[in-house]
Amino acid sequence: MPKQKPIFGVISASTADAQQREYLHGIITEAQARQIDIVVLSNIYNPIDSTVILDAENQIYNLIAASVFDGFILLSESLTNIDLRRRICALLATRTDVPVIAVGTPVPELQTDRFRYINNDEVADFAAITSHLIAEHNLTEIDIITGPPHLAASSWRVAGYRQAMEAHGLCYDKNRVIDGDFWTTSGQALAMQYISGERPYPQALICACDYMAYGLLDAFMARDVDPTAHMMLIGYESVGERSDHTPWLTTYRRNRHDLGVAAVRILAEGDAAYQAFTPPAGQFVFGKTCACGECSSDTRQELEVVQMRRTYDFLNLFCQFEHRITEAHTIEEFVQTCRSFQFMIRGRGSLYLCLYSNWYEQGFRTDDMIAYNLIWDQPPMVFHKEQLSTFQWDAPMALYVCPLFFSDRALGYVVLGFDHPDAFDPIFRNWLKSLSNGLEFLRMKNDIRYLSECQNLSEHRDTLTGMYNEAGIRQVLRTTEREHLYLVMLKTGLFGEDLQARSGQADVEAILDVAEAVQAFCGTAQPCARIAQNTFVCLVRTHNSPEFLEDLLTAHLYRHKHYMDTYGLGSFLCTAQPCGQLRYSALSEQCQAAFEQQMQTISAHRCHRDYAELRALRTYLYTHPQKTFDPEAIHMQYYGSAGHLRVRYKQCFGVRVHQDCITARVAMAKYQLATTAMSMRAVAEACGYADEKYFMRQFQAETGLTASQYRALTK
Repeated sequence: MPKQKPIFGVISASTADAQQREYLHGIITEAQARQIDIVVLSNIYNPIDSTVILDAENQIYNLIAASVFDGFILLSESLTNIDLRRRICALLATRTDVPVIAVGTPVPELQTDRFRYINNDEVADFAAITSHLIAEHNLTEIDIITGPPHLAASSWRVAGYRQAMEAHGLCYDKNRVIDGDFWTTSGQALAMQYISGERPYPQALICACDYMAYGLLDAFMARDVDPTAHMMLIGYESVGERSDHTPWLTTYRRNRHDLGVAAVRILAEGDAAYQAFTPPAGQFVFGKTCACGECSSDTRQELEVVQMRRTYDFLNLFCQFEHRITEAHTIEEFVQTCRSFQFMIRGRGSLYLCLYSNWYEQGFRTDDMIAYNLIWDQPPMVFHKEQLSTFQWDAPMALYVCPLFFSDRALGYVVLGFDHPDAFDPIFRNWLKSLSNGLEFLRMKNDIRYLSECQNLSEHRDTLTGMYNEAGIRQVLRTTEREHLYLVMLKTGLFGEDLQARSGQADVEAILDVAEAVQAFCGTAQPCARIAQNTFVCLVRTHNSPEFLEDLLTAHLYRHKHYMDTYGLGSFLCTAQPCGQLRYSALSEQCQAAFEQQMQTISAHRCHRDYAELRALRTYLYTHPQKTFDPEAIHMQYYGSAGHLRVRYKQCFGVRVHQDCITARVAMAKYQLATTAMSMRAVAEACGYADEKYFMRQFQAETGLTASQYRALTK
């Protein structure tokens, strides 16, 4: 379908958050006035830490490549994950044909010459807050809690505070500037300093973001102390949630609405509009923590939002949507059920379920998608995944394009045409999750192989871990193609007397920790089993060597803290055997024979008189590889001279302590390369390397592979 109007893409994350929706209010208002369509690309969960599972949801940003876009607005602060920032920056680097306006505070991974940043003047905002306290309330003793000192936003906010103090003839006292973390924890800590008398109460406190103010209010409330009896309190950013804390906070709202307006204007008008851009001023949102008193209209508006959310929370909790979609046996029944529950999404104008044509299969996804109308009973449409103009109307439109995925498999996306930015709220996010779960149920019902695997579930599954038991893995092996197939066996908890915690519960937690490591090693497509109390088996199809598999599973186990803290190094054995045409019993015998050889080495180590002390050191090296490269730091934790420690360590384990430090770091790198999409720089930092190039050289020297080659072998 040919494009009817210009389309601007908005790149955001977790758009259910109130801050992103404020930007969208301004973006959509201005775009509709200019007859421009808006398409918002957003993930759902947006975790700070990288995880392979959520790579599937972040595939939604691949739509940046779609030729339908005439420009992009990047909401930089919404993207909290460093790897995701880098990925989006790389995708936008390929779009040299269109302009990019970045809105909000600049972040390092999203700063290039191509991005034009616009933001509020945070210096002016904090000068306005401070001046209000001085001029309107005659206050002179004013504290400010800001963010980490290395962040530019922290410096800007303190600069505005200082500017206002000096403009009113007051002395700037750096002792009144408190470093925080932009989160509730530092607000709670500061409250305790005031309450305990460690820090005297000021006449007023400015919090450089609302979350720190909320932490402070909660800490006061928990101790039955009224903060307003001691000082005034002003927050910043107006993130919402005031009704969840008492007393109601007075805060200062960044003018995100007008920033959104400006972003559209600059994209539409070009350089002239950018050069004429003036940061919009914010405004106070008054509550009960300032002597000005509460603004009833602001309070009423926020309470209306809370009440609306409660209504939809009620619908989400008590309606039968999740149950009904899991009962569907065909995609047609599934779509019809979704239409019956469309009322759960507020502000909806149009709603399409867009699935890859082979969504129910493992592996590669086609470019063709099928769109099902979830509002009206219409025939499904087939379209190319990047052809978002398929959903254009005559009138200016705004669309959310949100990912559908289950585990690590992308299923497609949902296109929501909305009348109001608040359509993407936490209820819609839950609705998307239910939709994905329902699709997985539908897939399984139509997967004959899955149904056969589910037969006699209790006979073939381990009740503690949910893995196969020995009978189950035997059955799987009998029906599995043997080419390039390996049986990998892991035996843990070799020496019961080594348990640091003797309770049965501690042992259960250790078993579950090992099970988690084994399942992560296998992934979702390869079967694994717990065949005895402390013995696990995997069937892995790979072109890699048995040594590669043993090494990688070991690297996974090193990263599972509960097991390592409980049993320590030298408490497990791992072997991989090619299956060929051997029966399970013969493979098991081969594994046991390999274990007997390995046990001879471990037993020799245990005969050393210093084994217990040195094993504790070795366990520390392998569980904290990022901290272990300084020989003096290692030596400080143990008795005797550094030279004596080196001799004892080599005698006990047959390897130098320095070499073990390197091996431990490389093992950590193998785990990160296999389980995350982290950049090489991030992997190097996680392993304790300050120099990325040095890490790359050492990794290749130890493994014979570059880090990129190793990562490719694990996929």
